[in-house]
Amino acid sequence: MTCETLILVSDKFVDFTADKKAITVSQLNAMLEIPEHILPGTLKLIPGLGLSDNDIEELTTKINAHRISPHRWDATALAFRPRPAQPCLSHKRFPHNTLIGTPHQLDENRFRMDLC
Repeated sequence: MTCETLILVSDKFVDFTADKKAITVSQLNAMLEIPEHILPGTLKLIPGLGLSDNDIEELTTKINAHRISPHRWDATALAFRPRPAQPCLSHKRFPHNTLIGTPHQLDENRFRMDLC
């Protein structure tokens, strides 16, 4: 069985998906309606830019509701994505547009931040 990894982005970034292994929320919603045998293998979804908590929750619920085979959609990365840093640490106004995660202090002068 093959596994294909797709980056999931908000519909606003549809141009980003051209010629890449990336899809928008609307494209994923359409793919969820395709019969399972049309797209062989597992599709692993990685969260990308512009996804709100609401987008993730709705898609995860829909994926779990449509699941015929437990191996069709791998949405694990959607559920366990890093929390974005607060707006005061980023120039972004909305959390779903923030690329850096909440900083974790390692010692007096070092911090670690996940990429969202």
